[in-house]
Amino acid sequence: MERSGTFDLRIERVPLANEGCAAARPVDGLPPEAADFVIVQVTTTKRPPEPSSTETSLPSTETSPPTIVTSPPIEVTASLRAGRSVLVERLPAALKGDTQLLTLHVCSGGKTTWMGGAPVEIRENTKTAVTLRLKQVNALSCTGGTRSQDQTPFQAPSRKRAFALEVPLPDGRVFFGAGADALSGALMSAADSGAYADVYDSVTTVFEPSGESGSAEGGARRRAPRIAGTAIPDPVDRGALFVFGGSGGVEWLNGFAYGPIRPQGAPAPFAERLDWGRDASAPLRAAAGEALDPRMLPSAGTDPVEGTSIVLGGFAYDMSMAPAASATLEIIKNGRVFRDTLPTPRVGASVTPLGGERFLVWGGDVGACGGDPALLIDLKSGQPKQTLAITAHGGLPVCGGNSSERAWWSTGYHRAARLPDLPDGSQRVLVVGGLEVLDERLELTPNIGGDDAGANAIILTIPREVGVGSDATAVQPRLIVQPLDLSGQPEVRAGLRRIWHGLSVVGEQVVVSGGWTTPGAATFGEGPTPSKTLVTFKVSPDSQISRPADVDPGLRTIEAVTVTEMTAARLGHLSTAAVDGAVAFAGGVTGEVGSLDLALTAELWQTPPVVDPCLGVVGPAPTSDATLGLPEASLPPVLGDDAGADASVATDATPDAQSVQ
Repeated sequence: MERSGTFDLRIERVPLANEGCAAARPVDGLPPEAADFVIVQVTTTKRPPEPSSTETSLPSTETSPPTIVTSPPIEVTASLRAGRSVLVERLPAALKGDTQLLTLHVCSGGKTTWMGGAPVEIRENTKTAVTLRLKQVNALSCTGGTRSQDQTPFQAPSRKRAFALEVPLPDGRVFFGAGADALSGALMSAADSGAYADVYDSVTTVFEPSGESGSAEGGARRRAPRIAGTAIPDPVDRGALFVFGGSGGVEWLNGFAYGPIRPQGAPAPFAERLDWGRDASAPLRAAAGEALDPRMLPSAGTDPVEGTSIVLGGFAYDMSMAPAASATLEIIKNGRVFRDTLPTPRVGASVTPLGGERFLVWGGDVGACGGDPALLIDLKSGQPKQTLAITAHGGLPVCGGNSSERAWWSTGYHRAARLPDLPDGSQRVLVVGGLEVLDERLELTPNIGGDDAGANAIILTIPREVGVGSDATAVQPRLIVQPLDLSGQPEVRAGLRRIWHGLSVVGEQVVVSGGWTTPGAATFGEGPTPSKTLVTFKVSPDSQISRPADVDPGLRTIEAVTVTEMTAARLGHLSTAAVDGAVAFAGGVTGEVGSLDLALTAELWQTPPVVDPCLGVVGPAPTSDATLGLPEASLPPVLGDDAGADASVATDATPDAQSVQ
């Protein structure tokens, strides 16, 4: 017999962002515009079963992917349109190890126009109270910053900060701390931001401030102010972080070899271990801690399954205080740090985890004049560092060549994110923006090649023959580089030429936010001009890209482009995707030259569902209340023996109630 559970579903509607980014109270019931009908679905992610203790076969070296099962849609239109909560039945119950997401879709014109989701655990033969907050698809919602948490469903960070630490936590939340907390002309400074942090909870859409007193004893608490530092999860204790690099002061500067910002003085001289849950921090004095070089703007990435991290490149200062590009590679695994050297120094490279302790390193190759952009770190291979041969549209860039004729470049300080794999198993990474890599330095403008040149927006594809579990170990690793086709879309092209921006990918939907689009001599001395632009687009799979013969038939196209403005200009800000597909933006430098400040506000962008259950639906299907479940009565629910067989509502007083507020 199929295991099933029941939900008492209540709906809150989140308003769009308004002037000043102060959200009003939510409105109960459906949005005011016409809705064809409303669908509830539950997506269950089933973890692979553990091998039996009686198995004699050797364990596989591959990590089996989880199985994802989506329940058939259940229509709940009638009762919700009447502003009542509704009992939703016949939903699949969770087994041990399953994770579940309940999503509600408001269908209008055959597509989802409003949606909301929350992690849940459906228990068999129970009633569980759930509150969902609807957000309009392809639109901004605001988190406020001038109202208390009791007055608004969203809560902004507790402090202003830019160029802060951003670390995804094992429970799905995001650590957001340190960074600049003051800005004056050309100088960003961090007076006490090192002692404070917020943790973003995507379920409650709230930034929760950490404690501010500290609990470490014996002088162990020693937090350094860190602007543009780096943090990675502790591979042994996932409730703690390793924090290193960054500086207490950073200035906007023209003519600096490694980008438009540099530390005022040397980077923070020590690494530390931060237990963010207990608000305790201690300097790392052991050999493992000393191996973490005090660099500025190093690149880092973490395999979330294996818990292995790599840290590489950036720039450091020697005894004479002269900056130098770093070729240091550090691998943090099982509580130990292993040091190695990169084939070439890198500044502003990206590190994208590919799974199975494999990482794609791209760009920032100042030691190779941009001619050696791709490096594969494969810690389970006999060759842990492999320079990737590149097959590219238009060939490789020529060092010092004419940038105006190029469609792509090796860059530093771009943003990279992994796209869904191709049907044949090839892996893809999207790269957007950055500063062009020159001989031993970076160009100081993201407007590479002038206004008529292409945007540096490219897809990197690693063909299946070097993927996890491949038997073709003798094949030389290679990478296919193909730019996005932005011809006829000058607004989009201009919106992607930037640095210090946000980049988040939800399914095939790409969200690019804020950044610095026009650095140049005229803005130095007073600061940058942050951008308010938000660009979203869809990248569809193309299985033919993995075949060498099809590399250069033309540029790849993008679909469903949206260009809008956020409520605040932002650069050096947080951009993170939640489990329900909403992308949160917070903090960063805002304003304009002459009146720059740090943003306290935050806002959300709700992306369309990856698979839209409303697709093709153009009108309500004939239904009856009997097929929708039992709507809540107008009188308060009565629980207990007198409630009768039809009692359908769980409240906070119900022992089995699970309220997602």
